[in-house]
Amino acid sequence: MSVRCACGQKNPPEARYCLACGQLLGAKLPRETRFVSVVFFDLANSTEAFRQGLSPAYRRLREALEEAAGRARARGGFVHRFLGDGVLVFFGAPRSQGLEPWRALAAAWDMVRHSPFPARAGVASGEALWGPLGSGYAGEPTLLGPPVNLAERLSKLAAPGEVLTEATTLRLAPGAEGALLGSREVKGMGQVPVYRLVRLALDLPPHRRPLLQTLEARLLTERRLVVHGPAGSGKSFLLEVFRERRARGLPFPTVRLQRMGPEMPLRATLYRAVTEAFGTPEALLRNLPGGLAEALAYSLGLAPRPPWEKRALDEAILTAWREALMGLKTPLLLLLQDLHYPDRTLERFLERMPENLLVLAESRRPLFPARLGLEGLEAPPLLALQPALDALPVPERTALLAMGVLGEVPPEVVEAIAGPFSRERLVAEELLVHGRVPPPLAEAARRLVPEEERTRWHRLAARLLAAQGRLEEAAHHLAEAGEAREAAHLLRVQAQALWREGHPDRALPLYQKAEGLAPPGWRASLAAEAQDALASLGRAEEAASGPRREDAVLARYRELRARPEAEALLALLPALKPYPLEQAEARLLLAGLLWRAFRPQEALAVLAEPPHPGLPPDPVLEHRSLKAGLLMDLGRHAEAEPLLEGPLPEGLEARARFGAARLRLLLETGRLAQALEEGENLYAKTPHP
Repeated sequence: MSVRCACGQKNPPEARYCLACGQLLGAKLPRETRFVSVVFFDLANSTEAFRQGLSPAYRRLREALEEAAGRARARGGFVHRFLGDGVLVFFGAPRSQGLEPWRALAAAWDMVRHSPFPARAGVASGEALWGPLGSGYAGEPTLLGPPVNLAERLSKLAAPGEVLTEATTLRLAPGAEGALLGSREVKGMGQVPVYRLVRLALDLPPHRRPLLQTLEARLLTERRLVVHGPAGSGKSFLLEVFRERRARGLPFPTVRLQRMGPEMPLRATLYRAVTEAFGTPEALLRNLPGGLAEALAYSLGLAPRPPWEKRALDEAILTAWREALMGLKTPLLLLLQDLHYPDRTLERFLERMPENLLVLAESRRPLFPARLGLEGLEAPPLLALQPALDALPVPERTALLAMGVLGEVPPEVVEAIAGPFSRERLVAEELLVHGRVPPPLAEAARRLVPEEERTRWHRLAARLLAAQGRLEEAAHHLAEAGEAREAAHLLRVQAQALWREGHPDRALPLYQKAEGLAPPGWRASLAAEAQDALASLGRAEEAASGPRREDAVLARYRELRARPEAEALLALLPALKPYPLEQAEARLLLAGLLWRAFRPQEALAVLAEPPHPGLPPDPVLEHRSLKAGLLMDLGRHAEAEPLLEGPLPEGLEARARFGAARLRLLLETGRLAQALEEGENLYAKTPHP
């Protein structure tokens, strides 16, 4: 059963997008920001027609407007509304085909020149908000934004027979030329430079014009060529210009296949291509035997499905196409556009092509050995990348937008927004590279998704990440959602947790982020906590009113430092984990007590855990010196030596201990000359009273 679009087009049941206007079929219309080109066309002095009577005037005006609408659709426009004696047309909404500014100018040019009544048009481009009226479904869309208002204003300024436009549209439509008429006042926009369209041709920017000759020469030589590059790099534009300016001069016909993928029925694509190239499918069908003719007719949507097993039917279709094309009297150029995720039947056909077939393909992947690569965006990100986004199924498109907006998030966050989707498809189409959305595509996603939707997604990501204990990531998304206070709270909680686990160094950047987001009343206490985290690493003084002053563990340690007790220090060590400096000092103090009590093995066990890497050098070297001394007491000089390598510490006490342990090692291992040399050097560098 066919699916009828709001534009009136009947579509095959498997189609996701309207074959005429490109609108999404049978799904709720999203609200999003789009880069659009708007045409406002109206008939000048149409009231003159009513002198002949209402009915004749109505009939003539309706025919004129319907003809204008047809010309707009032929250029890929979405006819949004008939407004009295005018037509409002959108390019880039609800779906983008690329080249929107150029298509809009071309449509306006056609509509004005072929109108049976004096007519005029205004064309404007820019970002606008696209979405349903109220909570309606596709078929009730509207577009709000400056381009709509400006296009209407330009049409009113135009004289009959003129197409007026503005600078953005001209700049983004290579091959279009306009004559500056001066600036005009536009309500809400101030003075706007206005141009009259004087020439329109499809042309490449100057830096890419040499590619046309290269493309043609390589195609004729290698017979199978792919133009490849990332989304938005201008592949479609290059092929469009080639088709317009070069392919038509070749001594054989061109068949163009567009929008190829699971969402666009291959039958509809093939039928459109065959009718464009040959006028009627009969040229291909007439010389085929019955079974193959039946298979070919089915593949074009001209006959019901034959009652054959699927594999047999697929083989018959492939054979039929090969036989039909080989039966042509001349070679044929097959132009494959948007070949990013092709139908498997088409892939198999390309693996064994007829010899009289030339293939020029456009893809993000280098499909063939002969390739011509393009790089870089040729338009603003949103305009350049809308076609790639719009060509995806709804789940994959939503997932890609979510990943572009949110950045790196767990798969379950993306699925909570988009539902089940095929990550493999996004990778295959090179819209995900190394698991990430490329930066230009991410920028386009952030511009396309409205602020309130981005906020909702960030809140959802924050909630799911917080539930997984990933508080720093959750805080980032809360901050992006505008919830700075909540983000600061999560960062503080995460910083405190890291500090308790013995990582004050990792807590410090979180405190800094939290201070930047927190309300003024929180900042003093956050600064005190950050200072105390630094103090715990021996890199700052303790805060006057920070958490260290109130911690009973530190108070107990200070008591034991004044009156050391081995067993009490041993029991206290685990509780000193948040304070790496004090824990390192306590280990040195305890190991010394055990050593002096002739318990070297226990002392060595106390020093088994190395000091925190964020501590200053002196306590780290004191730890190594004492551990080396214990190892030498136990006759394990080979283990002690690596601990005593490296430069001398800065602190006098640490230097004396480290130097003494080093000299002892040299003496006890028989290196007397080296011990003498290093001892003299140590003495020379040590201050004396």
